[in-house]
Amino acid sequence: MTGFEFLNRQGGKWLMPVALFLAVFLLTASTTADYGICWDEPNYFHASDLHIQWLADFGKNLVQAQIGKSLQDDVIKSAWHWDPYHVPHPPLSRIVSGLTKSIFSPVIDKFVAYRLAPAVFFALLVTVMYLWMTELFDRWTGLFSALALVLTPNLFGFAHLAVTDMPLAAMWFLTVYGFWKGLNDWRWSLFLGIVWGFSLSTKFPALLIPIPLLLWAHLYHRRSYARSSSARW
Repeated sequence: MTGFEFLNRQGGKWLMPVALFLAVFLLTASTTADYGICWDEPNYFHASDLHIQWLADFGKNLVQAQIGKSLQDDVIKSAWHWDPYHVPHPPLSRIVSGLTKSIFSPVIDKFVAYRLAPAVFFALLVTVMYLWMTELFDRWTGLFSALALVLTPNLFGFAHLAVTDMPLAAMWFLTVYGFWKGLNDWRWSLFLGIVWGFSLSTKFPALLIPIPLLLWAHLYHRRSYARSSSARW
C-alpha cells in the first residue's frame, strides 16, 4: 500500500492539499524579505491602505446610518482612483494585501505583511495544480506538477511581490479549472462565475479568458459545454 492510498483509506484526502498549501505559503512568506522592492509596490501599498480605510469607514457609517459619507464622489475617488497612472488595475490584489498588512503588521514588518497576499495566491495556485493533475492522472503526477511550479524561478520570484501578476495567474488558473469542472457539473459553473469575477477584479486581461475556453470546448466538448451553464457566458 502506498502512502497516498493509506491517506485515502484513513479519510485524509485533504491532508496533502492542506499540507501543500501551508508549506508553500510558509516557504514564500519566510523568504519575502529577501526580495527588494519593485517599481509598482510603493504606490500599490499606499492604495491598499486607502482601500482598507474606506472599507473600514464604510462599515462604521453603515452601522451609524450615515452611509452617504462613504459614497460622496470625492471620498470614493480619493480611495479608489487616487493615482490611475501608477495604479491602473482593479483593486482585488491590493485589498488582499491591505488585509494581510492590517492583520499581521502588529507582529511582523509591514513591508512583509503586504507581501503575504501574493504568497497566499501562490500557495493557492500550487494547491489547485496538485488537485487538478491528481484528478486527471494520479497523486504522484499532481505532486510533481505542484513542485514544478514551486521550482520555477521566475514564478517563485513573483510570489514575493505585491503586484498583480501572481494574483491574476492564480485566478486565471482557477477560472480554467472551474470551466473544466463545469462541463460535467453545472454547480461548478457557479464557482466559475465567482472566480472569473475575481480575475476581472484583479487585472483587465482576464476579459480574454472566455475566448480560448469557449473555442476549446466548442471543438472538443461541444455536447458537455452546451449542457452546462458555462456556455451562457
